[in-house]
Amino acid sequence: MSMMMLTISLSSAYASPSRDVLWERFEAHFDDDGIPLAGAGHESGCLTGVLRELRENLDLLEGWQRDQALLALEPWRRNLAPGEVPPPESCFGRVGENYVEGEHFSVEWDGNTISRATAEDFLEALELSWGVEVDELGWYAPSGANQTPILAYVSSGNYAGAYTTVDGCSQGGVSGMPYIVAYSGSFYAGNWYKTMAAHEFHHATQFYYGYGHEFYWWEASATWMEEYVYPTLNDWASPIYTGYSQQPHIAMNASDQNDDSVFWHMYAMAIWAFYLDEKVGGHDLVQQIWELGWNYNSTYYGLWMPDLIEEAGYSFDELYPEFMATVAVADFADTVHFTQPVMRATIDELPSSGDAPSSDAPQSLGQNFIKFDADLGEDGKALEVSFDGQDGVEWYAVLVRGQENVLSDYISIELDGDGVGTGQINFPAGSEDIYLVVSPKDDNAVGSDYDWARAEDFEYEWTAAFVEAEPEEETPGDGSGNGGESGNAACGCSAGGGALSLSWIVGLLAFVRRRR
Repeated sequence: MSMMMLTISLSSAYASPSRDVLWERFEAHFDDDGIPLAGAGHESGCLTGVLRELRENLDLLEGWQRDQALLALEPWRRNLAPGEVPPPESCFGRVGENYVEGEHFSVEWDGNTISRATAEDFLEALELSWGVEVDELGWYAPSGANQTPILAYVSSGNYAGAYTTVDGCSQGGVSGMPYIVAYSGSFYAGNWYKTMAAHEFHHATQFYYGYGHEFYWWEASATWMEEYVYPTLNDWASPIYTGYSQQPHIAMNASDQNDDSVFWHMYAMAIWAFYLDEKVGGHDLVQQIWELGWNYNSTYYGLWMPDLIEEAGYSFDELYPEFMATVAVADFADTVHFTQPVMRATIDELPSSGDAPSSDAPQSLGQNFIKFDADLGEDGKALEVSFDGQDGVEWYAVLVRGQENVLSDYISIELDGDGVGTGQINFPAGSEDIYLVVSPKDDNAVGSDYDWARAEDFEYEWTAAFVEAEPEEETPGDGSGNGGESGNAACGCSAGGGALSLSWIVGLLAFVRRRR
């Protein structure tokens, strides 16, 4: 694949946390013996992000802090005498007194942490993950994995979770060999350990592609990959519901290991990967986005999705409105496990107007959804919406017609440089619901050194009323984003601050624009 230069919206320098901040984050997740704390905000899941940051900044810590951190990074150290080094039987030594080994993995544990049968089940899940992700789908095998098995150590602790990190090891001079640590609580949760294995192994492959992607995309991609390895388990559905459907206002690329809402939102943005896979370019597009990080190994966690979509040969300004329309009605193949996002308002009379909610207004590339009830529809009428977004950012505003799991039509409201515009969509009697979906894009809300715990949200106003509908066209959609499956059948009429129909005059008297 030819590689072109990418315009990066953030400095490539990675901003390391201070010692105090790093230690505060560590103590929020682990006790003095490096065991995950129960009740530490999120009681299960993937700790790759926490350990990634710890591994990269060990030199910031004092000696006693480093010793504690290493117990989390390499939990087998708890079983060694002071100064004892594991024998070099594998890349990291045979770190567990018990082990089962397959073609690509060595599952190791101490004492009765797990049974041998459980270890064999875990090994089977890991080997299946390799078979699907590497052999079938063509993701690159992790560095060093062809020289020595990948260590998967099972540590004691009731925590149902795991992490993947990398370190140098002596065999073959591998500088970034991945290893997986899973906690024994993971195997008390039914079949969850299987999707955990698929998720963690995907992290192992991600390290091969470099460190350029913002960290939410690491978790989102690994969550999406679970569906390919275990399509009947659907463990990805819970974080998408909790992390996205219940809080779609959070920025697409938000990343925070301590904020519980943002933590789950990172996983939940698997919904963007599902969209790219199902609606745009298939599995290969998601993999291509990872491949685009190869040329930017000196860029830490700063490659922004809009840039990557453009680099992959697509228009973000066309794809993103379709994504907004798709998620408004949850129009995905798996109709059982995708649910519509929370609505910020449901409108049951027209004309009507509104603005951003007092809480949960949209952050950059987060969305608000306003529903116009289907019972409002009238024959020969279209819903016309005027939108006015806060200055200083780019805005997207989309009108969608459909019902749960079915997208019938949508149009993008054409907005001028001030975020002002008008659009309409046919709304006949007996129609489906109509949704107004709005989203800002802030070029400054990017990367690891953005303060995601205090991410800015943005205000907007809208007014809605009926106008006479224009005749529906029979021309099928051209993929431009100005019509759904029926193209411009929604009367894809929009204007960037242009003239309004006479029926709007009364409604607009109450619409006082605030330039913020």
